[in-house]
Amino acid sequence: RADDINRSAFRLLDEVSRHDGPFFLLLNYMDAHWPYAPPPPFDVRYPGKNELTTEISDLFKLVMTLKRGVTRKERQHLISQYDGEIAYLDFHLGKLFAQLKELDLYDNCLLIITSDHGEAFDERNLLGHGSSVYQDQIHVPLIIKYPKVRSKRFVNEPVSLVDLMPTILDLLGYQVPGGVQGQSLLRLETSSRRVVISESFSMGEVVNLHPRFHRVERAIFLDPLKFISSTNGKRELYDLSKDPHEQKNLYKPDDPTSRQMEAKLDEWVKSIRSHPSQPAKLDRETLERLKSLGYVQ
Repeated sequence: RADDINRSAFRLLDEVSRHDGPFFLLLNYMDAHWPYAPPPPFDVRYPGKNELTTEISDLFKLVMTLKRGVTRKERQHLISQYDGEIAYLDFHLGKLFAQLKELDLYDNCLLIITSDHGEAFDERNLLGHGSSVYQDQIHVPLIIKYPKVRSKRFVNEPVSLVDLMPTILDLLGYQVPGGVQGQSLLRLETSSRRVVISESFSMGEVVNLHPRFHRVERAIFLDPLKFISSTNGKRELYDLSKDPHEQKNLYKPDDPTSRQMEAKLDEWVKSIRSHPSQPAKLDRETLERLKSLGYVQ
């Protein structure tokens, strides 16, 4: 949990604060995650908590195999607990920031808060994450505090997690290597209209649950438009400025905008260089950890 991670992080921060030099710290919090079980009092922070008659793991399989949907009561419970997990994590992030300030490290720190995925709660008969490129699973928070900057700014333009590496390098004064897909967010204002890509490769037990997951989904964003292509033939086009929940599919095969978005995505896919893959050698502890997260079987 976040308090355990913070406890370890505080020991490291106390050590680095005694030395005059740069440091890098990555904290991977897992609290806002399956199986949606925040500790008290965060489990009752939001209304909707109740006892489920179906285990969450069983409910996941039932929904993903299209055997049944989530009831209103179940959905209220799942979302209340997910929100409780986020509140619990926010609480401990606050403690982390307070510790950085106590050690006189906060002001000169570059802080980046983000996530690798969102979560679906029975939208389009999906539960959890890693199974689509719809907004509920790929629209994630990105909060950046730059060193010695106190002003606030909200950016609505789509950006990508691939932008983080060039942003960090740019801020530190290093040259961004050629061929990097992302761009420095410090130079976002001077950029042309962005094209952002998202991909979904069903993995773990999801692949074997239902034939509908035997595909790769990709999305391309050209603000405010979003085009989705699937290897199973599905095509979708949404205007996120008017339809943020992706309810009205605007795709038409003979529509110029649809064809333009599809051509841009096809061009991007063709530009990706393939690399020969070699099986990774994992120790038992790492393998068991990946299995517990559902990444391998």
